Amino acid sequence: MSLAEARRDAFSGAVLLAGAVALWLAIPHQVQTLDGESLTPASAPRALTALLGLLGALLVVRGVASSGARGDGVDAEEERPRGPRLARAGAAFALLVAYVGAMPVLGYLVSTGLVLAALAWLFGLRRPLVLALLAIGTPPLLFYFFRYTLLVLLPIGSVFR
Repeated sequence: MSLAEARRDAFSGAVLLAGAVALWLAIPHQVQTLDGESLTPASAPRALTALLGLLGALLVVRGVASSGARGDGVDAEEERPRGPRLARAGAAFALLVAYVGAMPVLGYLVSTGLVLAALAWLFGLRRPLVLALLAIGTPPLLFYFFRYTLLVLLPIGSVFR
């Protein structure tokens, strides 16, 4: 692993770890729970956030441990432009932040459909029929899975009340 890759891993891990801490702190404000339940609607988000934090920490450790590695002097990854990839990652993050903000207003079905289509388009899917099927078909399937299998209520949206 080259020094640039080690630094990139350490930085990415630190960002994931910071994001996991922020999500861990935000979950109680976003998910309603009942006292005394062992498995609550916040259980799955907390478990995934803990996993994200653990993987971020492992990426930091890997980057720091590999920072002493020497490459051959030429890193093909460094020669590629980083701007478009960084812009795409920033746009994806902004979409997810907007998704969290839009869900109480637009509800789960509408906001999830919009964000799925936007993320798919952002990462290269340009087939309109597939985008439409993804945006229209996936949210109801997930909604019914969460509602009737996991018994987790998802927001309907204040616009539709």
